[in-house]
Amino acid sequence: MKKLIAVLPLLGILFSNSLTLAQDVESEHALIIEQTIAKARAYLGGDDKLKSVESITYKGSLLYSDGSTGSAEIIFKKPYFQRFVAVVGDLKETSGLNDLEAWRKQEAIGVEGSASLGVYDPAEMYNMRASVWEYLNFYEAPAGRNKSVEFVEYASVNGVDCAVLRYLHGDGIWFTRCFDRETGKLVRTVSSRGALFVESGEIMVDGIRFPKRLMTVFLNAPDSPRIEMEYGSIVLNRSIDNEIFKYPKLLD
Repeated sequence: MKKLIAVLPLLGILFSNSLTLAQDVESEHALIIEQTIAKARAYLGGDDKLKSVESITYKGSLLYSDGSTGSAEIIFKKPYFQRFVAVVGDLKETSGLNDLEAWRKQEAIGVEGSASLGVYDPAEMYNMRASVWEYLNFYEAPAGRNKSVEFVEYASVNGVDCAVLRYLHGDGIWFTRCFDRETGKLVRTVSSRGALFVESGEIMVDGIRFPKRLMTVFLNAPDSPRIEMEYGSIVLNRSIDNEIFKYPKLLD
């Protein structure tokens, strides 16, 4: 009994030291996250310009790994609105997010009665909401319950010394982003759904730096198919009627 009593203070010291060490690591990681995000946002154009963005409209061309081509328009609007229209050959696909409502319409161009409408399941809808946040908030930490940013590691990515952060959106949704430690430039992103995103080129719009091209590689699919979108135009904060995000009529 005396031996046990003698050991208890030592155990208390060890526990206290472990707790202090954990708190120090947590504080260090928080500082790395803060500094990395600040540098990445500065690289894009700075807080004032980035916070002024309420909507983004992208228009451009699509190139698929099988050689097929098409065109696309993507609209993001705060807080959680999205509309995507793609035309490949004689096929047209339109999808939308209206806060908690997500839908898709497919049709053969010029073929009467070919249109079909569907609703995305909740998992896909929440993934779309997370994507909208990521596009419109320029690396800021997700806001809300069970949402945060965590420091993963320092790593060499494509020969670049990177800080790797994971953006957690809840519901198992995350985006792991690798930032150049020297410049703050985004090197690549991997999503919880197994998509790899690599940006290249540059377009300056109202003092904000955007990529010219976005390559998406679907890592979990057979042969890892890819899509490249090359942006022809990027427009910020244009007037957008929220009606376009709502579930459409079959004949619209």
